Amino acid sequence: MSDLDDTLMMANRATAESERLIAEFKKSLKRNEEFIERGRACLEKTREDLRDIKSRVFRF
Repeated sequence: MSDLDDTLMMANRATAESERLIAEFKKSLKRNEEFIERGRACLEKTREDLRDIKSRVFRF
């Protein structure tokens, strides 16, 4: 193989690895976004619960 063939083969491997890492990053990002969304939902539920408790406590 020539130097050009070796260089192209290395570039193709690097491109494939980059694409794999990008796909892995996107999956991780999606999981993080889902985690954040669940956290927001939990926070909103906690706020609602606290408002409910506050209204019950100050009713008496």
